[in-house]
Amino acid sequence: VLIGNGVRARAVMDRSLVDAGLVPSVQRSRSLLSILLRPFPRQPAGVELIKNLSYGPHARHRLDIRRRPGAATGAPVLIYFHGGGYFTGSKDRAGRPLQHHLAERGWLCVSANYRLHPEVGMAEHLADARAVVRWAREHAAEYGADPTTIVLAGSSAGAHLAALCALTQDVDSEPLAGLICMYGWFLDYAVYHGEQPDESTPTNPFALDPSKVPPTLLAHGTADVLAEAKSARDLGARFAEATAGPVVSVTFPGGQHGFDAFSSWRAQALSDGVDVFVDSVLSGRRTPNCE
Repeated sequence: VLIGNGVRARAVMDRSLVDAGLVPSVQRSRSLLSILLRPFPRQPAGVELIKNLSYGPHARHRLDIRRRPGAATGAPVLIYFHGGGYFTGSKDRAGRPLQHHLAERGWLCVSANYRLHPEVGMAEHLADARAVVRWAREHAAEYGADPTTIVLAGSSAGAHLAALCALTQDVDSEPLAGLICMYGWFLDYAVYHGEQPDESTPTNPFALDPSKVPPTLLAHGTADVLAEAKSARDLGARFAEATAGPVVSVTFPGGQHGFDAFSSWRAQALSDGVDVFVDSVLSGRRTPNCE
């Protein structure tokens, strides 16, 4: 049953792309056999990791970048926020299969820490996310990337944070190119963490104007016991009704929370689907300079 669910992930991803008006790719970026033989994510040859760059004064204001040295200039930027319920988690282990995959294609991938609860609350989490976006806009060109083409991504609480950041972008700033949410935790932060609601700080993506969302891909698993798959589907439906940009919502059979912890068939199906999604999004903005 587990193997069957894993193998079906590619077909499920393809159907979700078609439902969003996109054309699935016939190519796989990795063979099924290579995934079986190398299930643990590891830094690909040819991808450089630069660790612990500072984007602010706090000890948690650190980010890593992954890139392919010598890649064509003007590559897109992925900013990734880790999960952990806002009270734990680290940039060092989150979202590695996706970051490795896009870095191999020539992207500049940024993985950032942010301050955690209970030291801080939602206002500070969101301020940190926005600071990472500002850092990318100010410094991406130094690493050969295009600071005007940024895709936000995250997993679990990081998906919640990425969604809030995307939905509350300053109207005067450069629009985000896209949003990728993996097994997103979409509860109301104030309720979950027992904070007093603050009207100036958003805590729930469902309460925000969905028309402001950039093109979005949401990926979840049917067996997720930490974050309900229905909330991701509902959020995807809300986005799809309010925006003309593609909204891809995929629910992988048998997928648990953190299904990308290993280089599984499911994680690979997601990477292949992300390729189709981001290529479609970028083709509407410019011709991407990455392979």
